[in-house]
Amino acid sequence: MANRYWVGGTGTWDTTNTTNWSTTSGGAGGASVPTASDVAFIDANSGGGTVTLAQDVTLIAAYFAGFTGTIDFASKTISISGSNTTVITTGTITMTGNPHFILTYSGGTGTRTISTANSEANAASFTIQAGSDIIASPSRARNYIFNDAFTGSLNPNGGTFYGDVTFSANMTIPGGSTFWAFGGASGTVNITTKGVVFDRSAYFGGSSGSTVVVRFQDNFTQGLTRDFTTWNGTIDGNGKNISIGSFSMLSGTKTLTLGSGTWSVAGNWDANTNVTNLTVSASTGTISMTSASAKTFAGGAKTWPTLNQGGAGALTIQQSNTFTNITNTVQPATITLTSGTTQTVTSFGVSGTAGNLITLNSSSAGSQATLSDSSGANSVSYTSIKDINATGGATWNAFVTSGNVDDGNNTGWDFLVQTGRYMYNVRKAKRILQQGEV
Repeated sequence: MANRYWVGGTGTWDTTNTTNWSTTSGGAGGASVPTASDVAFIDANSGGGTVTLAQDVTLIAAYFAGFTGTIDFASKTISISGSNTTVITTGTITMTGNPHFILTYSGGTGTRTISTANSEANAASFTIQAGSDIIASPSRARNYIFNDAFTGSLNPNGGTFYGDVTFSANMTIPGGSTFWAFGGASGTVNITTKGVVFDRSAYFGGSSGSTVVVRFQDNFTQGLTRDFTTWNGTIDGNGKNISIGSFSMLSGTKTLTLGSGTWSVAGNWDANTNVTNLTVSASTGTISMTSASAKTFAGGAKTWPTLNQGGAGALTIQQSNTFTNITNTVQPATITLTSGTTQTVTSFGVSGTAGNLITLNSSSAGSQATLSDSSGANSVSYTSIKDINATGGATWNAFVTSGNVDDGNNTGWDFLVQTGRYMYNVRKAKRILQQGEV
């Protein structure tokens, strides 16, 4: 194994040009071109200008740091076979063409470290072909692809990814506290996880002015205690099922295209903080709040698909929102509407079971919250209702014969069935007759 250093500035990297290669940093040219058993350095002593790849290159490792010129990859690639791979680029380097590194080591020893540029403009793509070792993630990358032959793990270091990210179906990602970011200035970032649990928090989108689209290509599962945070750009659920920890938003112009899948939320959903310039695209999916502890859906007064109470912990709905439906899949459970707010629905599908009531109430005892539906009929069963005004033109049925409880200060609900009214009228008529009033 030998070290080879680029010198002399502008030149072509091919199999015959020895002018630009030296055995020492900043030394004399004329050394042999680095081969698959060598390490290549392009550094601060390499001069300026442009290094142009005229062929695919194979090395043990590559260190590109401190160089102030341009590396033009054109359509060529650099393959790295080392077990402690380190690919270093810095913000002083301009990389053009399609910068692409292929990591080919197939063993299981040690950690392969990838350290890359600190900007989107200088980010390279990486393909990890195989191995059962540890990959230390780059700080910046464009496309970041793991082939299924990789069976190792991804170090929990954070990173920013500006292009497609594909995990191996056979890899693991240990939990970590550092954030990852998926997005960039523009274009589309496709995320394919192949069933791998992404056990860390992440930002999705880009900085101010970004028009990036972050799109899920298969079901996505995040660690239950992690944060899913949106930024500028579009988040596209693409009809997939998305399981996340807690949902939040940074400031900026954001579009949520939730799609037709189910978004399962283990914590809180906060779409009210930084709600300015948020667009929620119409969808047929469901947001299911699954925590067994108390949780909050802060909808920011936007229009949402079906909201489901999917966990035993009480669900509080904040702000006046519009929903396709409000449902539940666990009993008993509580759904609390913030007093003074109005939740507008197309339908309302809440139901408990005998001995396992759904509690529907306002957040402030004695102060009503409102449910509004413009047409049709909504019927609940085994639901205890308190401080709820039902309005909008639709019929709101909460018949006591269906196990419902009128717990007080409700308006707009029908707690009686027709046979109940009939018997009431019969009893009233008998009482009048007995009192000689007719």
